[in-house]
Amino acid sequence: MEYVQIKDIRAGQKNINVVFIVLEVSHPTITKENREVRTFKVADSTACMNVSIWDEPGQLLMPGDIVRLTKGYASVWRQCLTLYSGKNGDIQKIGEFCMVINEQVNMSEPNPMLVQQLVNRDQSGSGPPSSNINNSITNNGNANSISGQSGRQPLLISRMYMDTATLIWNGNGVTGKETIQKFWTDLPPSEHTVHTLDAQPITGPEVANQLTFLVKIGGQVKYDEKNSKSFNQTFLITAIGDKWKIVSDCFRAQELLDNNTS
Repeated sequence: MEYVQIKDIRAGQKNINVVFIVLEVSHPTITKENREVRTFKVADSTACMNVSIWDEPGQLLMPGDIVRLTKGYASVWRQCLTLYSGKNGDIQKIGEFCMVINEQVNMSEPNPMLVQQLVNRDQSGSGPPSSNINNSITNNGNANSISGQSGRQPLLISRMYMDTATLIWNGNGVTGKETIQKFWTDLPPSEHTVHTLDAQPITGPEVANQLTFLVKIGGQVKYDEKNSKSFNQTFLITAIGDKWKIVSDCFRAQELLDNNTS
């Protein structure tokens, strides 16, 4: 089975096999047939994009899940390139977290030229037919009649931590995975770009019979157009069963300049 990278997905493409990690989940919208559809923001190492998933699979997936989607197809919905789960396709959760991603390249950014490009391609006879463009999802339901709430669920960061894990953020300690979850949820929205990553295995009697790594990353965190800063973060992670868990992590960021001051 051949897999494609998100950056290579194009509108009108069919039989798409791809592996991605779920970043965000929208609230469900309900069709007049009483079916649920959810939009997921997903990413792989090359780009991120929107995926539309119907009914039970959409109910079960959560942020942080690594998913394999087979026999999907790509179309344009409200000027945004979107990946859909095909009628004969399959959606499987194959893991959690620990996947390199790229959120800087967003394949689902609104692009009013996409529909016209598809029309031109169909008229020229090159590429697959694109009868699904714009406001229809013919394989799965009546998207034109969908209505619902907007909004996204926060990332369940606590699933990454041990029960007694500690997060140190600019010198302030937060202990316990549920407390860490609340801390993350209360943070203002931001975009992170990772520039460096280093992982070193830890050996010795204190980690006997456990696979443990010290992971260091550095990059940039951006809160809005004016406020951004560099950061360095260190994770101590250990293998527990078939999952990686954070024992502790330390976040250090360059302090922002006071607004409107020199």
